[in-house]
Amino acid sequence: MSSIPWLADLQDLTPFETAFFVLMIIVACMATGFVVDATMKNLGFGPISNGVVGLIGVCLGIYLRYHWFGGHLADQVFVTIGFAIGSAVLLFLALAFAKSRGFI
Repeated sequence: MSSIPWLADLQDLTPFETAFFVLMIIVACMATGFVVDATMKNLGFGPISNGVVGLIGVCLGIYLRYHWFGGHLADQVFVTIGFAIGSAVLLFLALAFAKSRGFI
């Protein structure tokens, strides 16, 4: 059994619901990529790359949230959303700083 409580709900989806969920994630990544690209202008990496970086940041935030605060805060959705969005924003800021300094 996973320590992530909503992972069991994802595993119980029908194939159609799973395909819809994956398509929804792809569309959200693309929308995020376009918004970040329009916001960061020259410091962005393009819509598709920004969407992939955003997805990596969200997945990293969810992993860190359940790794650090897994037991006693397992059902608090606002903590999970905060970690997911916060880690993605910090990742974008770090990459923008690295690009502006010429590291990338």
